[in-house]
Amino acid sequence: MSLSNVTAIVLMVTTFVLIFFDIFVKIKQKDGDATISWIILTTAKSYPIIAFGAGLLCGHLFWQNCTVN
Repeated sequence: MSLSNVTAIVLMVTTFVLIFFDIFVKIKQKDGDATISWIILTTAKSYPIIAFGAGLLCGHLFWQNCTVN
């Protein structure tokens, strides 16, 4: 198995674990102030560099796919 396959598997497993954890937290705590999205949102309000960094990362990952023909 190549390292690129291992990386893809790790990313998929991590994504699914985080999704299921977020659902679990939302079910256990109805107000939702412990979910991943809530923590990121409230932290980004205090530290806007987090939102900037997320945008920069998305731009870095996907800009090459945005070519105009």
